[in-house]
Amino acid sequence: MKHARGEEPRCSRVWVIGLDGGTFTVLDVFAQRGWMPHLAGLMQEGCTLSLASTIPHITAPAWSSFLTGCNPGRHGVYGFRAPLRGGWERAILNGAAIRAPRVWQYLNVLGLSTGLVNVPMTYPVQPLNGYLVGGMMSPEWNRAVAYPEEVQTMLRAQQYIVDLHVGRRERQMDTREQIAALADDLIVSEQRRVQAALQLVKERPTDFLSVVFVALDRIQHVGWHQIARLIEDPESARSDDVCRRVLAVYQEVDTALGALLAARPEGTAVLVVSDHGFSRLHTRVHLNEWLAQQGWIKFDRAARSARQVARQKRAWLKRLVPRQLLLWGRRVLAESHTVQWADTLAYTGDASENAVFLNVAGREPQGVVTEAEYAGMRARLADALVDLRDPRTGARVMKRVYPRENAYAGPCIPLAPDIVFEPEEGYEITPDVGPDGVIFADAHSEGKGSHARAGILIAAGHGVPHTLDRGRADMADIAPTAMYLLGCPVPSEMDGHPVTAIIEPEWLTARPPSSEPLADLVQPTQPLDNPSYSTDEQKMVEERLSDLGYFE
Repeated sequence: MKHARGEEPRCSRVWVIGLDGGTFTVLDVFAQRGWMPHLAGLMQEGCTLSLASTIPHITAPAWSSFLTGCNPGRHGVYGFRAPLRGGWERAILNGAAIRAPRVWQYLNVLGLSTGLVNVPMTYPVQPLNGYLVGGMMSPEWNRAVAYPEEVQTMLRAQQYIVDLHVGRRERQMDTREQIAALADDLIVSEQRRVQAALQLVKERPTDFLSVVFVALDRIQHVGWHQIARLIEDPESARSDDVCRRVLAVYQEVDTALGALLAARPEGTAVLVVSDHGFSRLHTRVHLNEWLAQQGWIKFDRAARSARQVARQKRAWLKRLVPRQLLLWGRRVLAESHTVQWADTLAYTGDASENAVFLNVAGREPQGVVTEAEYAGMRARLADALVDLRDPRTGARVMKRVYPRENAYAGPCIPLAPDIVFEPEEGYEITPDVGPDGVIFADAHSEGKGSHARAGILIAAGHGVPHTLDRGRADMADIAPTAMYLLGCPVPSEMDGHPVTAIIEPEWLTARPPSSEPLADLVQPTQPLDNPSYSTDEQKMVEERLSDLGYFE
C-alpha cells in the first residue's frame, strides 16, 4: 500500500457496523453456504477475530465499553439497572449512567465528525458534530431520540422503528407462528434502519460512522431451534416455513450490510462487531434457590408462594390480563419483595447480570453484613460458586468466578456487584423462583438461545490486511482501533488498545500507535432531554427488557 512521501497512512473513514449478538457459530456456516454473500465477501477480503465481550456479556456494559474504550470499572455500567442502594427499586439505566467520555466526543475534539445509528446506550441523545440516532433503551417519539432535529423529522416521516418491541404481538414467543411473525417484524425494522442509514450517509457524510442491527440477537433468543436445524440439516430445514423466515432475517441483515458496503467511500475501513455471541440454552440455574438452600438468603414463604403461582400461570395470564396490570403484578411480586432482608446475607442480581451481591450494612436498605465480615464471607461464597456443579452431569456450572476488583479496574468499582461470574455456555443464571425447590431446570425443549461471551470482529478495507489467522480482541479495543485508523492518538484514559492484527504492518511501522491524555479536552454536554425516564417510559423500557429475558 503506497502513500505520498512524508504522508502518514490513515483512513478517510471508519465504519463500525454492529451485528448485535452475532456469533461465528452461525455466521461461519451461513456465509460458507452462500446464504450471506456480502458477509462472506467481507470475511474473505480482510480478517476475522473473536471479540471478547464484557463481564457480564450483555448489551448495556458491552456497548458502553465500545462507546468509551473502557472496562465497566471505568465507565460504571454493569447491567441494565443500578445497584440496590437506599431503596427497594433498582433504577433502569441509560446512556446518562456512562461515566467516561464517548468515542464521538474525543473525535469531535480532534476535529472529526461522527454519525451513530441505533447504538445501544446512546439515549439520551446529546449534541455533537454529526448526528446521533438513539438505540436500545430509547423511549418512543415523544422524546428527542435523534440529533439534530431535522434527522428526527426525517426518521418519523420514514416510520423508522426506534426499538422493535418483540413482545407486542401476543406477548409470548413460544409458538412457531409467533417466531415467524417476529422474524417478519424484524425484517421490516432492519429495512427501515438501513434506509435511514443510507440516506444519512449520502446527505451527512461523517469521518466515523457506527450503525447497529439488532435482529440477530432478537431472533436467536427465541428461534435457536430453527437456527440449529438450518445448521445441522439444511435441506430439511429450508422446507420448513418458520426456518425459512428465520433464515430470511439473516439474509436481510446481509442485504443491509451489502447496501452499506456499496456506499462506502474510497479509503474506508469497515469493522463488523458484535457485543456478545450466542449458544443454545440448555439449563436454567435458579441461583437464589441455591443461595436459600445454602443459608445465604431467606424468603417470606407466603410472598414467595404467590410469586411461584404467578410464574406457573404466566402463559395464561399473558393471554388474558392487560399488559399494564401484568407489569404492576410483576413489580408487586418482584423477587426483592419476597426476601426477608434482616435474615439475608447475599442475593443474586437480574437474570442477565451473572452476579451476586452481599447484603452489606450501610449500603443495602436493610444490610446486615458488616465491614469486618465482608471479605471472609465473600471469599466463602465465591469458593462455593466455583464448586457449584450440575447434579445431572457433574459438570461445573461456572467457567470463572471473580471478586469485583479482580474483574474490573477503575473508579466505578464501588458500583459493581460484589461477585461476578461467567457461566459455562448453555447455562443461564436466573434469580427467579425454582419450582418445588428445583435449582437446575432443563431448558432444551424451549429451543431458545443464550448469550455467550465470544462475539465477532470482521475487518476489511483501507489499512486492513488479509489474514486467515483468527485471533482475539476485546470490546474495549474497538474505539481505540477506530481512532488509530483515523490518524488520531488514542486517549490514555481508554483501557483498550488498537488491534494491531487488523492493521497493515507498514502502517504500524510508519505510525506506531501512541496515546495521550485527552479527557480534559472533552467538554461535558447536556442531554437534549431529561435523562430520567417518566413513569410510563420506565414501564415501557422495563417491558421491552423483560420480553427479552433480562428481567424476570
